[in-house]
Amino acid sequence: MARFLKILKITVVLISALAAALALTVAAGAKTYEWDGKSEMTAGNTYVVSEDKTVKINGVTIIPADATLVVRGTAQFVKGSSLNIKGRVAVPQSGTLSSSGTVFAADGAVFDVYGTALLTLSSTFNLKGEMTVYRQGTFKSSGIINIYTQSYLHVRGYAIFLSSSNVKSSALIEVIKGAQLHIQGNLAVTVSGALDNAGYLTIGRNAVVISSGVFTIREDADYTRFGKLTITVSGVFTDQRNEVELVADDEGGFTPVDDNKYTVSILIDEPAVKLYGIDVSFAQENINWKKVAGSGVEFAILRAGSGKYDKYHPIKVDDYFMKNIKGATENGIDVGVYFYSYATTVAQVKKEAEFFVKSIQDCGYPVTYPLILDMEEEVEKYGLDRNTVTSMVEAFLGIVEEAGYYPMLYSSKNWFEKNLDMRVLDKYAIWLAQYNDSVTYQGGYYIWQYSSKGTVSGIDEKYTVDLNISYRDFADIIRKNGLNNLE
Repeated sequence: MARFLKILKITVVLISALAAALALTVAAGAKTYEWDGKSEMTAGNTYVVSEDKTVKINGVTIIPADATLVVRGTAQFVKGSSLNIKGRVAVPQSGTLSSSGTVFAADGAVFDVYGTALLTLSSTFNLKGEMTVYRQGTFKSSGIINIYTQSYLHVRGYAIFLSSSNVKSSALIEVIKGAQLHIQGNLAVTVSGALDNAGYLTIGRNAVVISSGVFTIREDADYTRFGKLTITVSGVFTDQRNEVELVADDEGGFTPVDDNKYTVSILIDEPAVKLYGIDVSFAQENINWKKVAGSGVEFAILRAGSGKYDKYHPIKVDDYFMKNIKGATENGIDVGVYFYSYATTVAQVKKEAEFFVKSIQDCGYPVTYPLILDMEEEVEKYGLDRNTVTSMVEAFLGIVEEAGYYPMLYSSKNWFEKNLDMRVLDKYAIWLAQYNDSVTYQGGYYIWQYSSKGTVSGIDEKYTVDLNISYRDFADIIRKNGLNNLE
């Protein structure tokens, strides 16, 4: 009987999926036409761009009420073109609709995205109807979006407002559980507007979000903020996950502040700075810290230790750690510390974290920058999966946090993207290694290691040194938040 019910359930699901697919193509009593991107559409009919077709549209396209455009292939509305939707647009999973022109979805219009919808930098999208990005769908915008009263944007899949985007919403933007919305540009939610997040919401490091409406984070939602969020005097901010303090800003509004002082929440609204530093280990051998300080180095991140590599290389304090922390501190250089992990299990990484914390507690010198985990080669060597590595990082940083120290995670752009679930870990501050003229990593970061080939006065020229920029004054932030067990 159970087997029969399971088969029946699968059959019902398949029939429902088939019915939905057919609904994308043919409305009752309607005729279906292959659309060439030029032909005028008439009410009551369905127009299709087939999977193997690409049409480029340069002109005015009107989809009348009761007409449907189904983009199974590719429809490209070029710069200067316009798409006026009075009926329905559907983009199935195989389809892509892109616009560099103007899209207007009128009152009563429906825009359903099961595949991909792209709005480029030169585009403008005026939404007075209903738009839904379904579970397998992707919606990306670099342009201008105006969401008018009585309309809505419903996100069931993946949506991203890119860094050049400008979005103004006077209606509801809803992100359901399991869906994602990433805001990297500007978003203004007006008095009549609302953003309701039950899924995964991020506000990127260059984003500016101002809400005069209702901004809600549901109890089991994921939410990470790196950029500016201002709730004005008419706005309402509710974080159902925990109590959030509202602090008045300089413009008479309110900025929500998470009370978790061990995460990026204490860094977001602090002044941006540019402090120059280095990171060193036994590899640089004896360092003349007086000369290093005289060269303009403002902070140094020191390798404090490393995990057990094999039976011949046990867990240990770095051979030059005590010399380095003494020299740097006595010459007025702020100090952070890192631990190089060789762990392959959560149990092993916990032992490393406990050893690391005790080493810092016993060293006798103040640590004014974060305590940092560096996890690299063993993960690649043993092919550990993303969930395992994420759990290991959480375990290590959790022990650092419990001991009263500010935790941070170090690695490269590729390593973060390949090996970690940053939806879980982006609450932690990141020290990013990317040897480039600029950063292309899309997540938040607060220290950038931009070169591994630096030379610094006081360090033998035969040894290169890593060069870093810190974008927050960690020494000041850590002290005023009572972290790192500083008096």
